[in-house]
Amino acid sequence: MQQPADEMRTVCFGSFEVNLTTGELRKQGIRLKLQDQPFQVLTMLLARPGQLVHREEIRQKLWPSGTFVDFDNGLNAAINRLREALGDSAENPRFIETHPRRGYRFIAPVERLNGNTVPVTEAKPEPRPPRSKQWLWVVSAFAVAMLLLAAIGAWRFYHSPKAALNFAARDWVLISRFENRTGEAVLDGTLEYALERELSNSQFVNVVPHERVGDVLRLMRKPLDTKIDAGLGREICLRDGGIRALLTGRVEKLGTTYVLSAELVDPARGVSVASMSEEDPAESQLAAAVRRLSNRVRETLGEKSALIQQSDKRLERITTPSLHALQLYSRANELMRLSDDKQAVAAELLEQALAEDPNFASAHLLLAYTYANRGKEAEAKPEF
Repeated sequence: MQQPADEMRTVCFGSFEVNLTTGELRKQGIRLKLQDQPFQVLTMLLARPGQLVHREEIRQKLWPSGTFVDFDNGLNAAINRLREALGDSAENPRFIETHPRRGYRFIAPVERLNGNTVPVTEAKPEPRPPRSKQWLWVVSAFAVAMLLLAAIGAWRFYHSPKAALNFAARDWVLISRFENRTGEAVLDGTLEYALERELSNSQFVNVVPHERVGDVLRLMRKPLDTKIDAGLGREICLRDGGIRALLTGRVEKLGTTYVLSAELVDPARGVSVASMSEEDPAESQLAAAVRRLSNRVRETLGEKSALIQQSDKRLERITTPSLHALQLYSRANELMRLSDDKQAVAAELLEQALAEDPNFASAHLLLAYTYANRGKEAEAKPEF
């Protein structure tokens, strides 16, 4: 009897199942969210397991001739989204192997289901081994089972955020600079600043202040305005000795959709213990994506949902949905932190931020301080 079409088009690997007809990716029966372009890349890799699929082949499939798009960033974003869905990594791949500047190869065993059951070839009976060899086989099997249990235990330990980080209330988190893969300057340094403000509103998570980072930078003989990438962030955590987690991230564009991703890293071991992402179709909605991402970070670290919801209501009154206003505010705040003689320049930036969003309460307050610090009491009072 002919099998249903969807069963003929089902591919399994590891704990994942891909229905090529319906475009669904499932893990242990649970459907995972995966956008169209990453799914198309997955189907191309599954069609030729163990073989190299060239980047040019993927470009022709996803972006036919006449399509104007930043191909490299678009493909990298699609691969990153696919790896995130599979829990895979470029450094230690289980499924997708990168061949730099050439393409990608699917390296895991693949099984194609042709029906409700997978046919099994009947094995020929093997001759019964002598009794002494039977005992040797039993001992060997027991040893293998113990090693397997130990490996499972180690995997659970390293993949459990709470066990790996042992994060407690009021522990410290350092936020490194987010990698901006969109090419849009307004996002440079803005998203990590927005995330820092969101997390600073938590009563459970402590965000490492800039002054504390500056102390370590001085010991390292680095300028105070040094950009903290993931590598330097880990070194700061290790030198400080009291920072429990490092939060790294990136923003990229997949088609017209902005994808904001973050990873919690255990600084002591340098391994990622949790990853999460949020997406929005417009730049104007990225502030909301940052808030959702912040809430997921807080929940992952152990904060109760009720406390997160309470702080959300408070933060809405002091922040802004405008990324441009937030960028101007963050630049002004940075100038005031680094130098006392930049008050006038900071005030100009804050005035621009308030032109973008007149209801930005934090900008009003900081502007009042810049006026007061320069002896302009009359201008300061309306801003308080």
